[in-house]
Amino acid sequence: GILGGGVAFAFVVTQFPHAMERLTPYIQEFRDPLHSANWQLSQGLVALGSGGLLGLGAGSGRMKYQWLPAAHTDSIFAIAGEELGLVGCLLIIGLFVVVAYRGMRIATQAPDSFGRLLALGITCWFTFQALMNMAAVTGTIPFTGIALPFISLGGSSLVSCMMGVGILLSVSRASVDEAPAGWNRAPIAEQGEPA
Repeated sequence: GILGGGVAFAFVVTQFPHAMERLTPYIQEFRDPLHSANWQLSQGLVALGSGGLLGLGAGSGRMKYQWLPAAHTDSIFAIAGEELGLVGCLLIIGLFVVVAYRGMRIATQAPDSFGRLLALGITCWFTFQALMNMAAVTGTIPFTGIALPFISLGGSSLVSCMMGVGILLSVSRASVDEAPAGWNRAPIAEQGEPA
């Protein structure tokens, strides 16, 4: 498994020049951070670090003004770290954990295997996309150009994420989970007047 992945990685890097172009600045960043070709990563780390514990305040960040490339898309987590600080970053991570937990819960309570797989796939999509973006901003992996779901500016990303949430809610509505006491899942028109 791991050996096969390593061989596949080596093949891709040696056969496709653009893969090596993305990997070289990432490796160089850690050899000589002051003269790095990876401006986006180094400035993103500066933005994250300058936020401190509580941040500079919402809208008060400086790195988004001509310092950090793609500050509104790829690097939005770095801007959140600068403006909201460590507390804000942990809040964002916590919200993604809640989305992942609820999505997994919806998947386990889905009425059929199609609903389970659909909910699981959408949940994994949100979770892994968020992890990839945060990992790229923090320098754990090279930048991939993946937006942070629900937060990055981008019409098509936001629309597709909202469609995914709608599908998750649809699967949740059809779940076989026992409703809490007093909860009526019938449409409002069928419920009648409250007692």
